[in-house]
Amino acid sequence: VERTRRFLRHWTLKEAYLKARGEGLSSAALRSVGFELGPPARLVVTPPWADEPPAWSFATWLIGDCQVAVAVRS
Repeated sequence: VERTRRFLRHWTLKEAYLKARGEGLSSAALRSVGFELGPPARLVVTPPWADEPPAWSFATWLIGDCQVAVAVRS
């Protein structure tokens, strides 16, 4: 159960970040973006992405059985 929750949290963070950037969920984008999940969640990007991870803030919630995430660039 915990492994599934961590996977869903990671996935929804990736999805929120990519949508905030206006990117699609292509396999290249999914492989280039990751998160350190400890509170707070921290963005980790690999080339060819050039972004400033400290400029992003993330929040996640578990609502019932649904994982929700929001990405905001400051």
